[in-house]
Amino acid sequence: DGTKRVILMVNSINFNLKSPDEQTALLNTFQNFLNSLEFPIQILVQSRILDLDAYLKSLQQIQATQTNELLQAQTQDYIDFLRELIGVTNIMSKTFYIILSESAASGAGNQSILSSWFSRKPTTPGTQFKDVRGKLINAANLLAGNLSGMGLHCVLLNTKELIDLLYATYNPDI
Repeated sequence: DGTKRVILMVNSINFNLKSPDEQTALLNTFQNFLNSLEFPIQILVQSRILDLDAYLKSLQQIQATQTNELLQAQTQDYIDFLRELIGVTNIMSKTFYIILSESAASGAGNQSILSSWFSRKPTTPGTQFKDVRGKLINAANLLAGNLSGMGLHCVLLNTKELIDLLYATYNPDI
């Protein structure tokens, strides 16, 4: 629809490895984070089956260069374990993204459509783009700061990374 957006890639944490107290604290912190948002966000989760063939080949090369017989045996056991695990289940890679739209920058998340149309001030397209971009970057930095309290780190995607994300989204088999 022509609105501008920024996308943050967010790392994940293994919730199941946390103690019950840590899990409760994380849930409360995430709830507070969501309640503190003054603008809409979109959360995108991409799941892909992880291809471990190249990793298994590199392990076999490492095994072939091992001089210690015990290390060779351990490496072979690890390779066999991974092959068995791959045979039983699909190993998934998950990537998390947060998408901020232009409404996050303008604070228009709570405005009606009519009020946002009539409150616009005439600006040149270049100036408007720079203003919105700056406000989106500020909103993204604020969001990243809030998420860092949960141990989550965010990276703002650049143009090439955005193209890669969109290509992978619309071409999942490649």
